[in-house]
Amino acid sequence: MNIRREMAQEILGIVAIEQSAEDTIAQITEFCQKETIMRSVYFVDVFNKDEQGFIPCIAVEGEKGYYRTDWHWDCTLEEAEELCKEKNANMGFTDPKEIYMIIASTMSFGGK
Repeated sequence: MNIRREMAQEILGIVAIEQSAEDTIAQITEFCQKETIMRSVYFVDVFNKDEQGFIPCIAVEGEKGYYRTDWHWDCTLEEAEELCKEKNANMGFTDPKEIYMIIASTMSFGGK
């Protein structure tokens, strides 16, 4: 059996693949997009500030909580929010609703 098919079987948990390599690659790509890519965005929180300034935070889609960076932005809240907006845009996130949904996915509701 060829290595690509063996890898595809392992990744997808398929016993036998009876399709072209292109179809297999398309299936693997679809699987990766749905199952393994975790999107992350920057945000600033008024409570994550110290004497050095705002501490940018990172929300990872579907993970409970968030990560604080080890650097600071010594600026106003509005300027810090604009810096987050720029960083998110550089990663392909420009829709505020999409960014909000990623951040909201990190919060635990309903006793979980």
